[in-house]
Amino acid sequence: MRRQPRHNSRRGFTLIELLVAVTLLSIVMAAVYSAFSSTILLWKRGDTNVETYQDARTSMGLLVRELQNVVSGSEYLFSGTKDSLTFFAAIPPMEVDDGEYTRLAQVTYRLKQDTKQRAWTLVREEALVEGILPLASKTTGKVDTDALRLGNEHTFDLASKVRGFALTYLWLQPVKADALAPGALKPPPVLVEREENPLGAGLPQGIRVTLTYSDDTAPEGQTSFSELVAFSTTTTALDTNGKPVLEGAK
Repeated sequence: MRRQPRHNSRRGFTLIELLVAVTLLSIVMAAVYSAFSSTILLWKRGDTNVETYQDARTSMGLLVRELQNVVSGSEYLFSGTKDSLTFFAAIPPMEVDDGEYTRLAQVTYRLKQDTKQRAWTLVREEALVEGILPLASKTTGKVDTDALRLGNEHTFDLASKVRGFALTYLWLQPVKADALAPGALKPPPVLVEREENPLGAGLPQGIRVTLTYSDDTAPEGQTSFSELVAFSTTTTALDTNGKPVLEGAK
């Protein structure tokens, strides 16, 4: 009996099967790429938010610490607006070439516009004092700033993506005694808030500092830090008429 040749039962894919397989593979790869891309984007955004948060917290901590080290006798050299301030403090310089030990320096905090990010950058400027601080005139209260000798100025970028840097200068103004009814208890002092403290006006009793930065994870797209600083050196108080009077801070 003659054996018939066995036909090979294996066959290749048809064109339709290949097209279906390629289509399914493309859909799967697109889904994987989309998930991977979203994960990387969220990771980068989270990493950026963490860095921005740390910079903002560090900047606020540095400013508060330096304000608490304002040097006695420099009160009339203090000046500030609603978004910048200049003062004299005993601090270790941030510029490494100036050494690590504590020095008397003029320090300025202000905003610098960041055109690329369409935001602001909080910067800190320092210049070491070379000599003695000038005193305010006892008659006019003005300060001879030309007598102030400063070293080279150094600028440091502290925090980026800043949306706001707000400064409020605070005083407690006592209430007039003649405005009280006979036998009435004396009410607490009135909190006075101002947006600026010009050069020569002295040191306010306190400062409220608010720093706002961009935060993609926050509902409003931003987060704010606020700190209240009270000075331990001689401050300028307000009498019942709102007139500045030098006194020791309590």
